Amino acid sequence: MRGGGLKSCFTNSKKYDFQRWFLIRNGQLLYMKRNNGNSMNDSSQQQSSYSVMISDLRLCTIRPSNDNDRRFVFEIISPNSSHLLQADSQIECDQWINSLQLAITNLFKSSDNGNANSFASLPRMFSDDRPNTFLTAKVEIKQQMIKDKIEYVRSLTGNEKCCDCDADEPEWASINLGILLCVNCGGAHRGLGVSLSKVRSLHMDTWDLETLIVMSELGNTVVNSIYEAHLSNDMKKPNAETDALTRRSYIEAKYVQKAFLRSLPASNQMRSSTRTIKRWSVMKSSISTANTGNENDDDTSHTLKVNNRQLLTRRLTAPSDNDTTTDNPPAIWNMNIYLYEGARHRNVPMMLHALALGADKNFFNEHDHGRTPLIQTILSRSIAAAEFLLTNNAKVNLADEDGRTPLHYATPLANKGRGPIILLLKRGADPLLKDHNGIDACSLSMTIGDPDVITWYRLIALHEQMKQEDADAEKTYISILDDPVYMKEIARTPSFS
Repeated sequence: MRGGGLKSCFTNSKKYDFQRWFLIRNGQLLYMKRNNGNSMNDSSQQQSSYSVMISDLRLCTIRPSNDNDRRFVFEIISPNSSHLLQADSQIECDQWINSLQLAITNLFKSSDNGNANSFASLPRMFSDDRPNTFLTAKVEIKQQMIKDKIEYVRSLTGNEKCCDCDADEPEWASINLGILLCVNCGGAHRGLGVSLSKVRSLHMDTWDLETLIVMSELGNTVVNSIYEAHLSNDMKKPNAETDALTRRSYIEAKYVQKAFLRSLPASNQMRSSTRTIKRWSVMKSSISTANTGNENDDDTSHTLKVNNRQLLTRRLTAPSDNDTTTDNPPAIWNMNIYLYEGARHRNVPMMLHALALGADKNFFNEHDHGRTPLIQTILSRSIAAAEFLLTNNAKVNLADEDGRTPLHYATPLANKGRGPIILLLKRGADPLLKDHNGIDACSLSMTIGDPDVITWYRLIALHEQMKQEDADAEKTYISILDDPVYMKEIARTPSFS
Protein backbone atom coordinates (compact mmCIF):
# COMPACT_ATOMS: atom_id res chain seq x y z
CA MET A 1 0.00 0.00 0.00
CA ARG A 2 1.24 3.47 -0.82
CA GLY A 3 1.98 5.97 1.91
CA GLY A 4 2.68 9.67 2.03
CA GLY A 5 4.69 12.40 3.68
CA LEU A 6 3.18 14.34 6.60
CA LYS A 7 4.55 16.77 9.18
CA SER A 8 4.07 15.67 12.77
CA CYS A 9 3.02 18.78 14.69
CA PHE A 10 1.76 17.62 18.06
CA THR A 11 1.58 14.45 20.16
CA ASN A 12 -0.16 14.74 23.54
CA SER A 13 1.73 17.54 25.33
CA LYS A 14 4.83 17.48 23.07
CA LYS A 15 5.24 19.61 19.96
CA TYR A 16 7.23 18.50 16.93
CA ASP A 17 7.89 19.94 13.53
CA PHE A 18 9.55 17.36 11.30
CA GLN A 19 8.56 15.51 8.19
CA ARG A 20 7.87 11.79 8.30
CA TRP A 21 6.73 9.09 5.94
CA PHE A 22 3.42 7.52 7.05
CA LEU A 23 1.76 4.29 6.01
CA ILE A 24 -1.53 2.53 6.79
CA ARG A 25 -0.92 -1.19 7.06
CA ASN A 26 -2.57 -4.10 8.92
CA GLY A 27 -4.94 -1.80 10.76
CA GLN A 28 -2.12 0.37 12.11
CA LEU A 29 -0.68 3.79 11.32
CA LEU A 30 3.08 3.47 10.89
CA TYR A 31 5.74 6.15 10.46
CA MET A 32 9.39 6.55 9.52
CA LYS A 33 11.55 9.66 9.67
CA ARG A 34 12.08 11.11 6.22
CA ASN A 35 15.65 10.68 5.01
CA ASN A 36 17.27 13.80 3.62
CA GLY A 37 18.47 13.42 0.05
CA ASN A 38 16.41 10.32 -0.68
CA SER A 39 13.39 10.20 -2.94
CA MET A 40 10.08 9.29 -1.41
CA ASN A 41 10.05 6.29 -3.72
CA ASP A 42 13.56 5.16 -2.90
CA SER A 43 13.45 1.37 -2.56
CA SER A 44 15.89 1.40 0.35
CA GLN A 45 13.53 3.67 2.25
CA GLN A 46 10.52 1.49 1.48
CA GLN A 47 12.30 -1.55 2.91
CA SER A 48 13.30 0.16 6.17
CA SER A 49 11.52 -0.65 9.39
CA TYR A 50 8.59 1.42 10.56
CA SER A 51 7.53 2.47 14.05
CA VAL A 52 3.93 2.22 15.23
CA MET A 53 2.14 5.49 15.93
CA ILE A 54 -1.38 3.98 16.24
CA SER A 55 -1.60 0.27 17.05
CA ASP A 56 -5.33 -0.13 16.33
CA LEU A 57 -7.08 2.40 14.11
CA ARG A 58 -10.51 1.09 15.16
CA LEU A 59 -10.09 2.88 18.48
CA CYS A 60 -9.43 6.24 16.82
CA THR A 61 -11.41 9.29 15.78
CA ILE A 62 -10.22 11.17 12.70
CA ARG A 63 -11.25 14.79 12.23
CA PRO A 64 -10.03 18.08 10.73
CA SER A 65 -8.25 20.34 13.18
CA ASN A 66 -9.11 23.96 13.83
CA ASP A 67 -5.48 25.00 14.16
CA ASN A 68 -5.21 28.75 13.63
CA ASP A 69 -1.42 28.60 13.27
CA ARG A 70 -1.24 25.90 10.57
CA ARG A 71 -3.21 24.95 7.49
CA PHE A 72 -4.05 21.46 6.17
CA VAL A 73 -3.95 19.86 9.63
CA PHE A 74 -6.01 16.88 10.82
CA GLU A 75 -6.21 15.17 14.20
CA ILE A 76 -6.07 11.50 15.20
CA ILE A 77 -7.52 10.85 18.66
CA SER A 78 -6.99 7.48 20.34
CA PRO A 79 -7.85 6.46 23.93
CA ASN A 80 -4.26 7.09 25.05
CA SER A 81 -2.97 9.86 22.78
CA SER A 82 -3.74 12.66 20.35
CA HIS A 83 -1.76 13.46 17.18
CA LEU A 84 -1.84 16.48 14.87
CA LEU A 85 -0.55 15.82 11.36
CA GLN A 86 -0.07 18.39 8.59
CA ALA A 87 -0.38 17.68 4.88
CA ASP A 88 1.05 19.76 2.00
CA SER A 89 -2.34 20.83 0.64
CA GLN A 90 -6.04 20.80 1.50
CA ILE A 91 -6.70 18.11 -1.12
CA GLU A 92 -4.01 15.90 0.38
CA CYS A 93 -5.37 16.54 3.89
CA ASP A 94 -8.89 15.51 2.81
CA GLN A 95 -7.50 12.39 1.13
CA TRP A 96 -5.70 11.34 4.29
CA ILE A 97 -8.84 11.86 6.40
CA ASN A 98 -10.99 9.89 3.93
CA SER A 99 -8.46 7.07 3.65
CA LEU A 100 -8.07 6.72 7.43
CA GLN A 101 -11.85 6.74 7.98
CA LEU A 102 -12.34 4.21 5.22
CA ALA A 103 -9.60 2.01 6.69
CA ILE A 104 -11.42 2.06 10.05
CA THR A 105 -14.70 1.13 8.37
CA ASN A 106 -13.10 -1.79 6.54
CA LEU A 107 -11.48 -2.99 9.75
CA PHE A 108 -14.91 -3.19 11.38
CA LYS A 109 -16.27 -5.07 8.37
CA SER A 110 -13.34 -7.49 8.41
CA SER A 111 -13.95 -8.23 12.10
CA ASP A 112 -17.66 -8.70 11.52
CA ASN A 113 -16.94 -11.29 8.81
CA GLY A 114 -14.72 -13.26 11.15
CA ASN A 115 -11.54 -12.20 9.39
CA ALA A 116 -10.02 -9.64 11.73
CA ASN A 117 -6.48 -10.18 10.41
CA SER A 118 -7.27 -9.70 6.75
CA PHE A 119 -6.88 -6.15 5.51
CA ALA A 120 -6.63 -6.71 1.78
CA SER A 121 -9.58 -4.40 1.25
CA LEU A 122 -7.96 -1.38 2.89
CA PRO A 123 -7.89 1.66 0.58
CA ARG A 124 -5.03 2.80 -1.58
CA MET A 125 -3.75 6.19 -0.51
CA PHE A 126 -4.58 9.33 -2.45
CA SER A 127 -7.31 7.75 -4.56
CA ASP A 128 -9.50 10.55 -5.87
CA ASP A 129 -12.77 8.61 -6.09
CA ARG A 130 -12.76 5.31 -4.19
CA PRO A 131 -13.51 6.70 -0.69
CA ASN A 132 -16.43 8.77 -1.93
CA THR A 133 -17.70 5.85 -4.03
CA PHE A 134 -17.56 3.51 -1.05
CA LEU A 135 -19.29 5.93 1.30
CA THR A 136 -21.97 6.62 -1.31
CA ALA A 137 -22.57 2.88 -1.69
CA LYS A 138 -23.03 2.52 2.08
CA VAL A 139 -25.55 5.34 2.15
CA GLU A 140 -27.45 3.76 -0.73
CA ILE A 141 -27.56 0.37 1.01
CA LYS A 142 -28.88 1.97 4.19
CA GLN A 143 -31.49 3.99 2.32
CA GLN A 144 -32.66 0.90 0.45
CA MET A 145 -33.03 -1.07 3.69
CA ILE A 146 -35.16 1.74 5.14
CA LYS A 147 -37.21 2.07 1.97
CA ASP A 148 -37.92 -1.68 1.84
CA LYS A 149 -39.00 -1.70 5.49
CA ILE A 150 -41.32 1.28 4.95
CA GLU A 151 -42.96 -0.56 2.07
CA TYR A 152 -43.36 -3.62 4.27
CA VAL A 153 -45.06 -1.54 6.94
CA ARG A 154 -47.39 -0.16 4.27
CA SER A 155 -48.28 -3.71 3.23
CA LEU A 156 -49.51 -4.80 6.68
CA THR A 157 -53.20 -5.62 6.92
CA GLY A 158 -55.20 -2.46 7.68
CA ASN A 159 -52.36 -0.06 6.85
CA GLU A 160 -53.81 0.74 3.44
CA LYS A 161 -56.27 3.04 5.25
CA CYS A 162 -55.94 5.60 8.04
CA CYS A 163 -56.19 4.01 11.48
CA ASP A 164 -58.72 6.56 12.76
CA CYS A 165 -60.87 7.57 9.78
CA ASP A 166 -60.25 4.92 7.09
CA ALA A 167 -58.99 7.49 4.55
CA ASP A 168 -57.04 5.82 1.73
CA GLU A 169 -53.24 5.74 1.44
CA PRO A 170 -52.12 7.29 4.74
CA GLU A 171 -48.77 9.05 4.56
CA TRP A 172 -48.14 9.74 8.25
CA ALA A 173 -47.34 7.53 11.23
CA SER A 174 -47.47 7.55 15.00
CA ILE A 175 -44.26 5.73 15.84
CA ASN A 176 -45.00 5.00 19.49
CA LEU A 177 -48.47 3.62 18.66
CA GLY A 178 -47.35 1.78 15.53
CA ILE A 179 -50.11 3.10 13.23
CA LEU A 180 -50.47 4.91 9.89
CA LEU A 181 -52.57 8.06 9.64
CA CYS A 182 -53.89 10.46 7.04
CA VAL A 183 -52.73 14.07 7.11
CA ASN A 184 -55.85 15.27 8.97
CA CYS A 185 -55.69 12.64 11.70
CA GLY A 186 -51.93 13.14 11.89
CA GLY A 187 -52.57 16.80 12.68
CA ALA A 188 -55.01 15.82 15.42
CA HIS A 189 -52.43 13.42 16.88
CA ARG A 190 -49.86 16.21 16.99
CA GLY A 191 -52.32 18.12 19.14
CA LEU A 192 -52.26 15.28 21.69
CA GLY A 193 -48.60 15.94 22.47
CA VAL A 194 -45.56 13.70 22.03
CA SER A 195 -46.20 11.96 25.34
CA LEU A 196 -49.24 10.31 23.71
CA SER A 197 -48.43 10.24 20.01
CA LYS A 198 -45.18 10.90 18.12
CA VAL A 199 -46.11 11.76 14.54
CA ARG A 200 -43.73 11.33 11.61
CA SER A 201 -44.02 11.55 7.84
CA LEU A 202 -43.30 8.38 5.86
CA HIS A 203 -41.40 10.38 3.25
CA MET A 204 -40.32 13.74 4.64
CA ASP A 205 -38.77 12.56 7.91
CA THR A 206 -35.70 10.45 8.67
CA TRP A 207 -36.36 6.88 9.81
CA ASP A 208 -34.33 4.37 11.83
CA LEU A 209 -34.55 0.68 11.07
CA GLU A 210 -35.35 0.04 14.73
CA THR A 211 -38.42 2.27 14.61
CA LEU A 212 -39.69 0.51 11.50
CA ILE A 213 -39.20 -2.87 13.17
CA VAL A 214 -41.59 -1.71 15.90
CA MET A 215 -44.07 -0.52 13.25
CA SER A 216 -43.83 -3.97 11.65
CA GLU A 217 -44.94 -5.60 14.90
CA LEU A 218 -48.10 -3.51 15.19
CA GLY A 219 -50.13 -1.87 12.42
CA ASN A 220 -53.64 -0.44 12.22
CA THR A 221 -55.56 -3.71 12.52
CA VAL A 222 -53.68 -4.84 15.63
CA VAL A 223 -53.85 -1.45 17.34
CA ASN A 224 -57.55 -0.97 16.61
CA SER A 225 -58.28 -4.40 18.09
CA ILE A 226 -56.96 -2.87 21.33
CA TYR A 227 -58.09 0.77 21.19
CA GLU A 228 -61.47 0.18 19.47
CA ALA A 229 -62.39 -3.11 21.17
CA HIS A 230 -65.51 -1.59 22.77
CA LEU A 231 -66.44 0.96 20.13
CA SER A 232 -70.22 1.38 20.41
CA ASN A 233 -72.84 2.72 18.04
CA ASP A 234 -73.06 5.83 20.21
CA MET A 235 -69.65 6.98 18.98
CA LYS A 236 -69.49 6.90 15.20
CA LYS A 237 -66.00 6.52 13.76
CA PRO A 238 -65.03 9.50 11.55
CA ASN A 239 -64.40 9.22 7.82
CA ALA A 240 -62.23 11.14 5.39
CA GLU A 241 -64.81 13.95 5.13
CA THR A 242 -65.43 14.43 8.86
CA ASP A 243 -64.90 17.97 10.15
CA ALA A 244 -61.86 18.78 12.27
CA LEU A 245 -63.73 19.25 15.57
CA THR A 246 -65.54 15.90 15.37
CA ARG A 247 -62.35 14.16 14.30
CA ARG A 248 -60.44 15.64 17.22
CA SER A 249 -63.17 14.63 19.69
CA TYR A 250 -63.07 11.03 18.49
CA ILE A 251 -59.27 10.80 18.62
CA GLU A 252 -59.20 12.25 22.15
CA ALA A 253 -61.87 9.77 23.26
CA LYS A 254 -59.87 6.91 21.74
CA TYR A 255 -56.34 7.72 22.92
CA VAL A 256 -56.71 10.11 25.86
CA GLN A 257 -59.89 8.97 27.59
CA LYS A 258 -59.40 5.35 26.43
CA ALA A 259 -63.16 5.09 26.01
CA PHE A 260 -63.10 1.99 23.79
CA LEU A 261 -60.03 0.25 25.21
CA ARG A 262 -59.89 -3.50 25.70
CA SER A 263 -59.85 -4.38 29.39
CA LEU A 264 -57.08 -6.15 31.28
CA PRO A 265 -57.36 -9.92 30.79
CA ALA A 266 -57.32 -12.29 33.74
CA SER A 267 -53.93 -13.79 34.55
CA ASN A 268 -55.00 -17.31 33.58
CA GLN A 269 -56.14 -16.03 30.17
CA MET A 270 -52.78 -14.32 29.63
CA ARG A 271 -50.77 -17.41 30.55
CA SER A 272 -52.74 -19.71 28.27
CA SER A 273 -52.32 -17.24 25.42
CA THR A 274 -48.56 -16.85 25.80
CA ARG A 275 -47.69 -20.49 26.46
CA THR A 276 -47.37 -21.27 22.74
CA ILE A 277 -45.22 -18.20 22.21
CA LYS A 278 -42.90 -19.38 24.96
CA ARG A 279 -42.33 -22.77 23.38
CA TRP A 280 -41.94 -21.65 19.78
CA SER A 281 -40.07 -19.07 17.79
CA VAL A 282 -42.38 -17.29 15.38
CA MET A 283 -41.01 -16.62 11.91
CA LYS A 284 -42.41 -15.05 8.77
CA SER A 285 -43.16 -17.19 5.74
CA SER A 286 -43.74 -16.09 2.17
CA ILE A 287 -46.66 -18.50 1.85
CA SER A 288 -49.81 -16.53 1.12
CA THR A 289 -52.41 -18.68 2.90
CA ALA A 290 -52.66 -20.50 6.21
CA ASN A 291 -55.18 -22.01 8.58
CA THR A 292 -55.86 -19.70 11.49
CA GLY A 293 -57.77 -22.28 13.56
CA ASN A 294 -60.61 -21.63 15.96
CA GLU A 295 -60.64 -18.39 17.91
CA ASN A 296 -61.77 -17.94 21.48
CA ASP A 297 -63.24 -14.78 22.89
CA ASP A 298 -60.84 -13.75 25.62
CA ASP A 299 -59.19 -10.37 25.22
CA THR A 300 -55.55 -11.28 24.91
CA SER A 301 -56.09 -14.26 22.62
CA HIS A 302 -58.03 -11.97 20.31
CA THR A 303 -55.15 -9.49 20.25
CA LEU A 304 -52.58 -12.19 19.57
CA LYS A 305 -54.60 -13.79 16.77
CA VAL A 306 -55.22 -10.47 15.08
CA ASN A 307 -51.48 -9.88 15.21
CA ASN A 308 -50.97 -13.25 13.52
CA ARG A 309 -53.36 -12.37 10.70
CA GLN A 310 -50.94 -9.96 9.03
CA LEU A 311 -50.26 -9.92 5.30
CA LEU A 312 -47.53 -12.55 5.58
CA THR A 313 -48.40 -15.88 7.19
CA ARG A 314 -46.38 -17.11 10.18
CA ARG A 315 -45.01 -20.60 10.62
CA LEU A 316 -43.81 -22.20 13.84
CA THR A 317 -40.32 -23.64 14.20
CA ALA A 318 -38.74 -25.40 17.13
CA PRO A 319 -36.61 -23.07 19.32
CA SER A 320 -33.22 -23.59 20.84
CA ASP A 321 -32.91 -24.37 24.53
CA ASN A 322 -31.94 -20.75 25.18
CA ASP A 323 -35.28 -19.50 23.85
CA THR A 324 -37.42 -21.32 26.42
CA THR A 325 -38.42 -19.80 29.74
CA THR A 326 -40.22 -21.15 32.75
CA ASP A 327 -43.90 -20.25 32.70
CA ASN A 328 -44.44 -19.58 36.39
CA PRO A 329 -47.68 -17.80 37.36
CA PRO A 330 -47.10 -14.22 38.56
CA ALA A 331 -47.21 -13.69 42.31
CA ILE A 332 -49.46 -10.68 41.69
CA TRP A 333 -51.46 -9.57 38.67
CA ASN A 334 -51.93 -6.05 37.38
CA MET A 335 -51.15 -3.93 34.33
CA ASN A 336 -47.45 -3.65 35.29
CA ILE A 337 -47.03 -7.43 35.43
CA TYR A 338 -48.96 -7.62 32.16
CA LEU A 339 -46.36 -5.31 30.58
CA TYR A 340 -43.53 -7.31 32.15
CA GLU A 341 -44.87 -10.58 30.79
CA GLY A 342 -45.34 -9.03 27.36
CA ALA A 343 -41.68 -7.97 27.39
CA ARG A 344 -40.63 -11.46 28.45
CA HIS A 345 -42.51 -13.00 25.53
CA ARG A 346 -41.40 -10.39 22.91
CA ASN A 347 -45.07 -9.48 22.47
CA VAL A 348 -45.25 -5.84 21.37
CA PRO A 349 -49.08 -5.75 20.99
CA MET A 350 -49.44 -6.98 24.58
CA MET A 351 -46.98 -4.31 25.72
CA LEU A 352 -48.91 -1.62 23.82
CA HIS A 353 -52.11 -2.79 25.52
CA ALA A 354 -50.44 -2.68 28.94
CA LEU A 355 -49.18 0.88 28.44
CA ALA A 356 -52.63 1.94 27.22
CA LEU A 357 -54.04 0.52 30.46
CA GLY A 358 -51.61 2.71 32.41
CA ALA A 359 -48.67 0.38 33.08
CA ASP A 360 -45.42 1.95 34.26
CA LYS A 361 -42.81 1.56 31.49
CA ASN A 362 -40.09 1.78 34.18
CA PHE A 363 -41.79 -0.76 36.47
CA PHE A 364 -39.41 -2.21 39.08
CA ASN A 365 -40.41 -5.86 39.62
CA GLU A 366 -39.55 -6.58 43.23
CA HIS A 367 -40.55 -10.23 42.70
CA ASP A 368 -37.83 -10.71 40.05
CA HIS A 369 -34.62 -9.08 41.32
CA GLY A 370 -35.93 -5.58 40.63
CA ARG A 371 -35.71 -6.06 36.88
CA THR A 372 -37.51 -3.68 34.53
CA PRO A 373 -39.54 -4.45 31.38
CA LEU A 374 -36.61 -3.13 29.31
CA ILE A 375 -34.27 -5.63 30.95
CA GLN A 376 -36.75 -8.38 30.09
CA THR A 377 -36.73 -7.36 26.41
CA ILE A 378 -32.92 -7.60 26.43
CA LEU A 379 -33.01 -11.06 28.00
CA SER A 380 -35.47 -12.13 25.28
CA ARG A 381 -33.19 -10.41 22.68
CA SER A 382 -36.06 -8.52 21.08
CA ILE A 383 -35.12 -5.29 19.30
CA ALA A 384 -38.80 -4.56 18.57
CA ALA A 385 -39.88 -4.86 22.21
CA ALA A 386 -36.88 -2.89 23.51
CA GLU A 387 -37.26 -0.10 20.96
CA PHE A 388 -41.00 0.07 21.66
CA LEU A 389 -40.28 0.81 25.33
CA LEU A 390 -37.52 3.29 24.50
CA THR A 391 -39.75 5.08 21.98
CA ASN A 392 -42.29 5.38 24.79
CA ASN A 393 -39.61 7.01 27.00
CA ALA A 394 -38.39 4.09 29.09
CA LYS A 395 -35.12 4.90 30.87
CA VAL A 396 -32.26 3.21 29.06
CA ASN A 397 -29.89 3.14 32.07
CA LEU A 398 -32.40 2.15 34.78
CA ALA A 399 -30.80 -0.60 36.89
CA ASP A 400 -32.15 -3.58 38.82
CA GLU A 401 -31.74 -4.11 42.56
CA ASP A 402 -28.10 -5.14 42.03
CA GLY A 403 -27.28 -2.02 40.03
CA ARG A 404 -27.17 -3.88 36.71
CA THR A 405 -28.39 -1.86 33.74
CA PRO A 406 -29.89 -3.27 30.51
CA LEU A 407 -26.40 -3.00 28.97
CA HIS A 408 -25.01 -5.19 31.77
CA TYR A 409 -27.49 -7.85 30.63
CA ALA A 410 -26.94 -7.35 26.90
CA THR A 411 -23.13 -7.53 26.95
CA PRO A 412 -22.72 -11.22 27.98
CA LEU A 413 -25.30 -12.12 25.28
CA ALA A 414 -23.20 -10.63 22.47
CA ASN A 415 -22.34 -14.09 21.13
CA LYS A 416 -26.07 -14.66 20.53
CA GLY A 417 -26.47 -11.38 18.67
CA ARG A 418 -25.21 -7.83 19.12
CA GLY A 419 -28.40 -6.10 17.96
CA PRO A 420 -29.59 -5.26 21.51
CA ILE A 421 -26.18 -3.77 22.36
CA ILE A 422 -26.22 -1.61 19.23
CA LEU A 423 -29.74 -0.40 20.00
CA LEU A 424 -28.95 0.47 23.63
CA LEU A 425 -25.79 2.37 22.68
CA LYS A 426 -27.63 4.36 20.02
CA ARG A 427 -30.28 5.25 22.60
CA GLY A 428 -27.74 6.51 25.14
CA ALA A 429 -26.76 3.50 27.26
CA ASP A 430 -23.66 4.14 29.37
CA PRO A 431 -21.12 1.26 29.42
CA LEU A 432 -19.22 2.93 32.28
CA LEU A 433 -22.00 2.64 34.88
CA LYS A 434 -20.97 0.23 37.63
CA ASP A 435 -23.19 -2.28 39.42
CA HIS A 436 -23.09 -2.80 43.18
CA ASN A 437 -20.02 -5.04 42.73
CA GLY A 438 -18.12 -2.28 40.93
CA ILE A 439 -18.37 -3.95 37.49
CA ASP A 440 -19.35 -2.00 34.39
CA ALA A 441 -20.35 -3.20 30.93
CA CYS A 442 -16.97 -2.15 29.58
CA SER A 443 -15.29 -4.64 31.93
CA LEU A 444 -17.77 -7.34 30.92
CA SER A 445 -16.90 -6.76 27.25
CA MET A 446 -13.29 -7.74 27.96
CA THR A 447 -14.54 -11.08 29.29
CA ILE A 448 -16.57 -11.94 26.19
CA GLY A 449 -13.69 -10.87 23.94
CA ASP A 450 -15.75 -9.43 21.06
CA PRO A 451 -13.40 -6.85 19.46
CA ASP A 452 -16.22 -4.73 18.02
CA VAL A 453 -18.09 -4.48 21.33
CA ILE A 454 -14.86 -3.61 23.14
CA THR A 455 -14.16 -0.91 20.55
CA TRP A 456 -17.67 0.58 20.79
CA TYR A 457 -17.40 0.87 24.56
CA ARG A 458 -13.92 2.40 24.37
CA LEU A 459 -15.10 4.94 21.82
CA ILE A 460 -17.89 5.98 24.18
CA ALA A 461 -15.39 6.23 27.04
CA LEU A 462 -13.21 8.39 24.80
CA HIS A 463 -16.20 10.57 23.96
CA GLU A 464 -16.87 11.11 27.66
CA GLN A 465 -13.28 12.28 28.07
CA MET A 466 -13.60 14.62 25.08
CA LYS A 467 -16.80 16.11 26.53
CA GLN A 468 -14.79 17.41 29.48
CA GLU A 469 -12.93 19.69 27.05
CA ASP A 470 -15.74 20.18 24.52
CA ALA A 471 -19.33 19.78 25.68
CA ASP A 472 -20.46 19.61 22.05
CA ALA A 473 -18.02 16.86 21.07
CA GLU A 474 -19.41 14.78 18.22
CA LYS A 475 -20.62 11.23 18.96
CA THR A 476 -18.48 9.57 16.28
CA TYR A 477 -19.46 6.08 17.45
CA ILE A 478 -23.06 6.67 16.33
CA SER A 479 -21.99 6.80 12.67
CA ILE A 480 -20.17 3.49 13.14
CA LEU A 481 -23.24 1.83 14.67
CA ASP A 482 -25.34 3.12 11.77
CA ASP A 483 -23.22 1.16 9.28
CA PRO A 484 -25.36 -1.21 7.14
CA VAL A 485 -23.33 -4.16 8.48
CA TYR A 486 -24.62 -3.51 12.00
CA MET A 487 -28.10 -2.54 10.80
CA LYS A 488 -28.38 -6.09 9.46
CA GLU A 489 -27.59 -7.42 12.95
CA ILE A 490 -30.53 -5.45 14.28
CA ALA A 491 -32.76 -6.83 11.53
CA ARG A 492 -31.81 -10.41 12.45
CA THR A 493 -32.88 -10.27 16.10
CA PRO A 494 -35.87 -12.43 17.12
CA SER A 495 -39.36 -11.01 17.47
CA PHE A 496 -42.85 -12.13 18.36
CA SER A 497 -44.30 -11.69 14.88
